[in-house]
Amino acid sequence: MKTSAAPRSLLLAFALAAAAGCASPASRREAEVRAREREAVWGYLRSRYDRDGNGRIERPEYDRGDAAFARLDRDGDGSIGRRDFDREIVPPPDLVVPYLLVRTFGPEDADSVGFDEIERGFARLDRDGDGRVFRGEFEAKSPRQGPDFFASLLAGIDWDGDGALALTEVKSFFERHDRDGDGLLGQMERSLPGRPPRVGAIPVAKREKAPDFTLARLRGEGTVTLSSFAGNRPVALVFGSFT
Repeated sequence: MKTSAAPRSLLLAFALAAAAGCASPASRREAEVRAREREAVWGYLRSRYDRDGNGRIERPEYDRGDAAFARLDRDGDGSIGRRDFDREIVPPPDLVVPYLLVRTFGPEDADSVGFDEIERGFARLDRDGDGRVFRGEFEAKSPRQGPDFFASLLAGIDWDGDGALALTEVKSFFERHDRDGDGLLGQMERSLPGRPPRVGAIPVAKREKAPDFTLARLRGEGTVTLSSFAGNRPVALVFGSFT
């Protein structure tokens, strides 16, 4: 997810290849992998929630909340279907915008960025000097690979809806999301109140017991409970959802 500059000749080659319908082998492989992932996700959802077998998941069939349903119903037609997974995925702005601002305007491998660095970086992106950065200017520095991060930036920052990032909008976002008031925007700056997560090595005496929970098994019948592993073997928890 690091940003990188690319020679104009390389960007032109990508553009010509796309226009001619002859994407590079790497691009084709990436597209094939993403297509398989979409099919796997849709296949899982259909097998679990499409109770009447009509190839659509209606709201009464889906037993999670409205927000989760809306995220999957990407075309907004009131049901979840195969074509929803052909639409572009836009990562949630509150989750990715701080990270993207650090990666776009901060030094390489930085984990935070100051507004003075954002101003200098913004001026470099704003090639025509009109005070706004459009998609073409942004992607000239950060050629798109994978999710549409510019769309995430627009969703989180572009409050006037003109399809561009203005420095005043970036500054307003920066000031609102600098939660600890240190003058730096961290790529993992917390967007929620409460105690920040603990990182690094934690002494045994100060470690907290994980809350117990029980989940249905992904394969087969029955359930599995976290506490059943206590004292038997290490457990790694990976948090994510496509349901």
